[in-house]
This record gives sequence, structure tokens and C-alpha cells, in this order.
Amino acid sequence: MEFGSHTKSHTILTQVTPERVEAELRDSKQTLEEALKKRVCLLSYPNGNHDQLVVEMTREAGYIAAFSCLPGINYSCDERYAFRRKHLTEYYSLGLRGEFSEAFFAVDLCDIRERIRLLRSLMERQRRKASDPANGLEVTVTRSTPQARGEE
Repeated sequence: MEFGSHTKSHTILTQVTPERVEAELRDSKQTLEEALKKRVCLLSYPNGNHDQLVVEMTREAGYIAAFSCLPGINYSCDERYAFRRKHLTEYYSLGLRGEFSEAFFAVDLCDIRERIRLLRSLMERQRRKASDPANGLEVTVTRSTPQARGEE
């Protein structure tokens, strides 16, 4: 199991002075390393908020990687100070009775709701496209009679 830092007081790092950013990163890392008796080298930005200055200060504080709350997939380690991840809060996993639900947690973790939304959007787009006469997909069916073909 790996423990990482999340700053000392959950300060939004993009909203404070560079001196405060430095103290939050340093103090959190130091406190965890003393308590765990091992090196702490990962950071999750509070609320995922970061900018270029915060990234630079994170690197200078001795972290080797940091996590944002940007959605998507990490295809490489090129942006290791802004790894994408699924942002979950305590409200994501509440069941129908307002208590933790393992099933709701699994649904949110797998992005099932987002996938259903995207699928519905794609289906609606296809439906609109299919019914648009401008795209050439509309077909008119006529009944061919011997008279229409010039036959008697």
C-alpha cells in the first residue's frame, strides 16, 4: 500500500501565495514521512486544482508524481505531475437510504452512468441524422405499376 500527500490543510494550492504552497507541500510530506517512517513521493492536489507554478513547486518539494481530477486515461508518464483519475467524493456512493452502497460505488467507479449518457447521446444523434433528408438517408418507396413502367 502506498500513502501519498494531500497537503497539510487541504488548501486549494492555486488560490494561495507561493510561500503557502511551499509550506503546505513541505509540511504534509514531512509529517507523513515521520509518521510512516518511509518516503512519501506522491501527491493528490486538493480538488485536483493545479497550475504550472504548483506543478513546479510540487517537483521541487520532492514529489515524483501528482494526481489531478481531470477525467480521462493516462496514456504515458509525460505529464506525471497531472495524472488523470476518477474524482469520487463521499456523495458518489450513497444508496437510496443515504448510506454507503457498494453497488452505487461500483457504478460510479466504472463510469457506467457516463457511458449510458454517452450512449444515449450517440443514439439521439444517429436518430436525428437518419431522419434528416439533407444527408441522403431518407428513402422514398413508390409502388411500381405496369403503367408507370410503360407496360400495358
